[in-house]
Amino acid sequence: MSSTPYLLRVLLIAIFTVASVASAESPAKKPPVGIPADATLFNGKWYYVYLQKIGWKASKVKCERLGGQLAVIHDEATWAFIKTLKPGVQLWLGASDEQLEGNWVWVDGKPFTFKSWQRGQPDNGRGEEHFLMMGWNGENWNDAGESAGQFIQVQGFICEWRDK
Repeated sequence: MSSTPYLLRVLLIAIFTVASVASAESPAKKPPVGIPADATLFNGKWYYVYLQKIGWKASKVKCERLGGQLAVIHDEATWAFIKTLKPGVQLWLGASDEQLEGNWVWVDGKPFTFKSWQRGQPDNGRGEEHFLMMGWNGENWNDAGESAGQFIQVQGFICEWRDK
C-alpha cells in the first residue's frame, strides 16, 4: 500500500491546523492613544461612530482634528463591516463630488471604484447634493447636501484611523 494518501492527509491536516490558528481571533486589542476606547478594529483600521448632527464638512474637519479621516470604503468587505456599526442610522462617509459634479472622490485620494448607490442615486437633488451618506435603508449610499433641510436625516458620521 502506498504511503502517498497518508502523507497527503497529514499534510492537509497540518495546513488546516495552521490556517485555523492564524485566523483565530486574538484577544481584544485596545485602540492606540487618541482613538476612542470603544472604537472597533477592522482590517487594519479603527472606526468610531459620532452621533452628532453636523454637516459633512464639519464632520470631515472633526475627524482630521482627531488624527483620522471620514470613513472610506474601497471594497465590499469594508462596506459590509461599516453597515454593522449603526444599522439604520444615516451617517456621513468620506467622499464628495463637490469639486466636479459627478466625479466622486474619497477623502484619502484613492480612486472611487467600489460603489453601493441606492437606485437612482446619486441624483444631485436641487443641484446641491455633493456629499456621501449611508442611505435611508442602511444598505446603500445616497448623496446629500449641507443645507439644514438637506441633511436633517443625517444623524452623525464615521471616523477611521489606521492601526498604529
